[in-house]
Amino acid sequence: MEMQVAKRYPRAAKAFRDALNADPSNFNAAWGLGVVSAKQRLRVEARDAFKRASALRPGFLDAYVSAAEQSFQMRKYDEAEQLIAPAIARSPFYLPAVKLMGEICKGRKDTEAARMHGEFCLSLLKENDPQYAECKAWLESL
Repeated sequence: MEMQVAKRYPRAAKAFRDALNADPSNFNAAWGLGVVSAKQRLRVEARDAFKRASALRPGFLDAYVSAAEQSFQMRKYDEAEQLIAPAIARSPFYLPAVKLMGEICKGRKDTEAARMHGEFCLSLLKENDPQYAECKAWLESL
């Protein structure tokens, strides 16, 4: 079943590309292209599609996070930081953005900044939240 679904990603990507060619302002096509490209580990295409989605819908923070995640996966930490910055500026308490920024800092070996973001993550969560233990363990691993 998984292989059947994986075979559909290239067709889906083509459909999203065609939709974007027909209407460059189609947010859903940009977001969809980012998602299927990320599933195929086509990091550059995914990053570019998510960047396009964030330009089309600046209030949709997941587009910034997803674009930055692709750069992070390529170990382009400075680029990832630039891509995540608008999401943090728009909503400094948006947990996925704060967590990714901590990972970016850790990737750059900036332990002090990573620790700061990790502690901020903890402050956003309640102790009974399932993510609290994960965030605490991550912080203790620094």
